[in-house]
Amino acid sequence: MASPDPHASQPPGAAQLDPRERALLLGPFSGPAHDPDLSRGETLAQIFAETVLRHADRPAVEEAGHRSSYADLDGRAQRIARLLWARGLGRGSLVGLWFPRGLDAYAALLGILKAGAAYVPLDPDLPPARVCQVAAECGMDLLLAPGPAGLGLDIACPVLDPRDPVADLGHPAASLPEDTCGPDDLAYVIFTSGSTGTPKGVPITHASACTLVRAEQRLFGVGPEDRVFQGFSLAFDASVEELWLAWASGACLVVGTQSLMQAGPDLARRLAEAGVTVWSTVPTLLGIQGDPVPSLRLLILGGEACPADLVARWWRPGLRMVNTYGPTEATVIATWTDLLPGRPVTIGRAMPNARVYVLDEQGRLCPLGVPGELHLSGIGLSPGYLGRPELTAERFIANPYADGPCTQRLYRTGDRVRFNDSGELEFLGRLDSQVKLRGFRIELEEVEASLRLDPSVLAAAVTLWQQEGLERLVAYVVPRPGGIVDATDLLRGLRERLPSYMVPSSIDGLASLPTLASGKLDRQRLPPPRHRPAPAPRSEGLTPRQQRLLDHWTQLFQGRAPGLDEDFFKDLGGHSLL
Repeated sequence: MASPDPHASQPPGAAQLDPRERALLLGPFSGPAHDPDLSRGETLAQIFAETVLRHADRPAVEEAGHRSSYADLDGRAQRIARLLWARGLGRGSLVGLWFPRGLDAYAALLGILKAGAAYVPLDPDLPPARVCQVAAECGMDLLLAPGPAGLGLDIACPVLDPRDPVADLGHPAASLPEDTCGPDDLAYVIFTSGSTGTPKGVPITHASACTLVRAEQRLFGVGPEDRVFQGFSLAFDASVEELWLAWASGACLVVGTQSLMQAGPDLARRLAEAGVTVWSTVPTLLGIQGDPVPSLRLLILGGEACPADLVARWWRPGLRMVNTYGPTEATVIATWTDLLPGRPVTIGRAMPNARVYVLDEQGRLCPLGVPGELHLSGIGLSPGYLGRPELTAERFIANPYADGPCTQRLYRTGDRVRFNDSGELEFLGRLDSQVKLRGFRIELEEVEASLRLDPSVLAAAVTLWQQEGLERLVAYVVPRPGGIVDATDLLRGLRERLPSYMVPSSIDGLASLPTLASGKLDRQRLPPPRHRPAPAPRSEGLTPRQQRLLDHWTQLFQGRAPGLDEDFFKDLGGHSLL
């Protein structure tokens, strides 16, 4: 079908732009429309198979000092693929993956792809209720999980531990066809926070994922000698970048084990000891590191705004720093730029095979320097939200400036940006209540909806609060008439329903919530979270070491004294930055 004439289909008023400015906004500033070299009609499984042929004996994964070769990883993945294929799971199937980072998780992920199915990654720290909610939302066909984790789950689909030798019984090895799926089939579905209180699934095809892989090969030049750190949860789309920076080039993936990811300010020193050369991370985590990483040659930042002082502190000759931007709906990253000291921090220009547009409320192109909403187009766009046609129609719209087969649709990001005179995008904030915390995307309305499930809560508000350089989520609730709100009980309920990064660090009671003249919540006028004085020292029955921990943790958690049996991460909502 012929592409529509962008001049004929443009919104009213778009032609008022200066012709040169219009050409810039639709040309070099927006990115190339289509690069066939990056869209080869391949799948992620085929990319991995090519790497195995070239680098079979090279290390593919290093976990806690133990190395596994590409041939070994491929063999493990093949076994799981045959296991799934024998159960009738392949093209069109959705297979959940509830494993922590590591060799077992990678083998299962690759096995799912080899079978032709799509993987649905779930963070290992998710509460069981959330796992069941996601499984029901997407119609999951099977959940792969460690044996203990899958016990007692009230879930509609079967649960299987692929490491269990018993899993092979009754299912003889099935022969896999050469091509189990194609570029238009789904590779994965990642669930993100949803403003309605229900997580939303973002499906990504092999064509979109493979284009990202090829584009990053071109941009970053990762090679077989590199050591790529894998620190993001597999449920976070930045993990796709980490995995395939290594696996498309024959590099070694260095696993961010639990002890590594809980190292806090000591992480950089540990990465230096491991000889990591490529690190993709969020600015918040980088900001608390005191030690350099001499082995590092490529540092990729994303997930949240990058402060200029961080660039000045970390940049050095021989270290390339790159700032990236992109929602899950556009396959990990949509824009990029190199970072240099003394140069303004921007989110750059479009990735190869992507297009960016800055539009006003009437859908017209914004002139240079004029803020508007960032819209994305290109092969990286998701088909839409899984089972959410109304939300898909709201966020994915027709592109009046389409100029090729991959630019027919636009994704409305909800981010406010503007083009500067150099043609780079400056990030100005959000147009809605979505926030980023340590790289995680959080819809504040989903947390508020979860709080309102408690019968004692009449109204709720959640916001991001910054204190001493660290951001945290805080909540406010209005109790029902005659009711009493117990913050401890509310937090316990949230931890049973939400991922840990979505649970507020504190909950304060208010008589009413501040509102705008329109009656809408005014988050800007929410009061500072209350300072809770530490309770009287409780030395009775505690060892000196326990007392020191109690004192420190009580300070960290705003005056809440933890119990002896409470876990820093799971029960108290702690994270490595604390």
